[in-house]
Amino acid sequence: MLKKIHALLVVFFALINMSCSEQDVITKSQQNYLSQHDSLSVAIYIAYPPYQFVNDQGNVDGILIDYLKVLEEKLNYTFKKKFYNNWKSLINDAKSGKIDVILEIQNTEDRRNYLIFTDPIFVGDHIIVSKEGNTINSIKELIGKKVAVGDGYSIQEYLKDNHPGLKLAPYTDEAESLKALSNGDVDAFIGLRSITNYTIKKQNLTNLEIQTPIYYKNELGIAINKQKPELAKIIKQANADISLEEKNKILDKWLYNIVTPIHKKFIFWKVLLQLVLLVLFLLFIFNGYLKRAVRNKTKELRAAKLRAEKSNNIKTLFLQNISHEVRTPLNSIMGFSSLLRQETPKENTPSEEYVNTILQESSKLTTILNNIIEISELTTAKTKPKLQQISINKELNILSDVYETKAKQKGLNFIFKNNISKTDSEILSDKSRLVKAINNILDNALKFTNEGAVTLSASLENKQLNITIEDTGIGINPKQSQVIFKEFYQEEKELSKKYDGLGIGLSIANENIKSLEGAITLNTTENKGSTFTITLPITTIPNKNSIISAPKTIESEIKILITEDMKLNYLVLAKTLDTIIEQKHCITWAKNGKEAVDIIKKESFDIIFMDIKMPILDGYEATKQIKKIKPEIPVIAQTAYAHEEDYNKAIDIGFDGYLTKPIDAKILKGVLKDFFVIQ
Repeated sequence: MLKKIHALLVVFFALINMSCSEQDVITKSQQNYLSQHDSLSVAIYIAYPPYQFVNDQGNVDGILIDYLKVLEEKLNYTFKKKFYNNWKSLINDAKSGKIDVILEIQNTEDRRNYLIFTDPIFVGDHIIVSKEGNTINSIKELIGKKVAVGDGYSIQEYLKDNHPGLKLAPYTDEAESLKALSNGDVDAFIGLRSITNYTIKKQNLTNLEIQTPIYYKNELGIAINKQKPELAKIIKQANADISLEEKNKILDKWLYNIVTPIHKKFIFWKVLLQLVLLVLFLLFIFNGYLKRAVRNKTKELRAAKLRAEKSNNIKTLFLQNISHEVRTPLNSIMGFSSLLRQETPKENTPSEEYVNTILQESSKLTTILNNIIEISELTTAKTKPKLQQISINKELNILSDVYETKAKQKGLNFIFKNNISKTDSEILSDKSRLVKAINNILDNALKFTNEGAVTLSASLENKQLNITIEDTGIGINPKQSQVIFKEFYQEEKELSKKYDGLGIGLSIANENIKSLEGAITLNTTENKGSTFTITLPITTIPNKNSIISAPKTIESEIKILITEDMKLNYLVLAKTLDTIIEQKHCITWAKNGKEAVDIIKKESFDIIFMDIKMPILDGYEATKQIKKIKPEIPVIAQTAYAHEEDYNKAIDIGFDGYLTKPIDAKILKGVLKDFFVIQ
């Protein structure tokens, strides 16, 4: 590594102009100037090894100290040395004119207001450093994380201006910054490669790794007080006169004479590795027949693994297809049943009872289908949580509206207590997993509560989201409080006869919250009720940084485009929208993605509802094309695909929302309110 540093510095030193003869370094008048100013000062930052530092004998030493000695010999002049161990103090004195020369400093726009710079003495990369095992491929991966930098260094100014999303943590120097990273006080460090390499080695910080370089280069030169242009001219001339041989001599002294303990030398580890390989080779010879047996067994296991993966893929494909095929007719059944219930002229009639029964049983079938697919995905760990910005208050309000209706149908009270302020409502989380977990616990509470109330409460404390669901139901035997989170479990066989279902709702909720690094706790008493509490670490996003725009008010009619290949599903959605939107609106039907794209080319709409599986052009490709033509129009997926990977794919492509068939009118209304004001 030191040889690489040497080669780099030599290349940059070679770019400086060839030196003049020693006899003609400066003119007579310039010599007179120096003799008349016998107390010119040079500032030296002593916390920059190997360039400037305090050695074991207590003397200031380093590459640039030797370089300064050569410069002084050229000028036949000795500067007054002012040593600094705090960079900010040095900069403040430079601004106030208390120092005449700075031995090394980065040339920046702000500093040119009070300093004159020579050509760079050397140029180096700035690099990212992380703890061992934490790979960082780009500076963008550090957004929102704590990054150590030298206090007052030019890199601090650069990062502050060009990467405001970083949480900069200034430290006195590289040594303090790297110690903070090694101790886990910060997530990364950004600094000069050569200094960082030297400091890591000297401090024996073996748990740190150098990652990728960043674009910003470090071009250090000598700087002179702007009020002394004649002095600047003198130093520039002397600097240009220093030959390449003189510079190489300095570099050779410092970059090849660092005393390194034997256990830190490459040759030590090379010999050790050779010994280990020799032992392994001998073991290989004596255990050859075992290796052949392992190879044969590995082939068998690989073949079994491939068969299992193929079987799992077939199962996943089957679940996706069966989900789509069942949800599609269910959408029509539940949609038209809901519309029929709204048009039933009298209550407590056989017709109303029949319609309610259809809706209830269809809802049970939908829940069972959702749970089977969900538990399959969670147990195979096929997908990972996808964090996105969501409004937790909005999601809780939608859930409250849905479950208030369900509770009334069962003769129960539903109480919603939200203690989360508007300013803390925007959080980063996986919307799909969080909402599914709350849904399943609420379903469980309603199922096992026959009288009283179900209460949904929410609060946010110390970056932790707390969701509490309390019921006055039958409760659970405390001995079984952990077992109920297992798949297909119901506390007693008698319960499974009285309360139908697969018994996997709480397991799904638990797996979803665990995947978000949260936990669910249970406090229950038999025959008195249960309280489930979700605790989830989250990151809040201040409203001023929110990317969610306020719903717009449409003065004229609301124009809606429904893209759906099945007429029944189109009619269900259109009629449901008619019941939700009271003001004037117009609905247009496109039978496939191509028709939707052609229509968008001719006219504009306030919102588009897009099916996914369609002939000619599917919803994914149609949305891509529409977003290129009119990106401002919100496109909402309305589909029978309910897998998490389908949802993630839709959001990545550019969909602005996602509705799963059968479509719930209350959820549909909540989606509409995200984009415009409806009456």
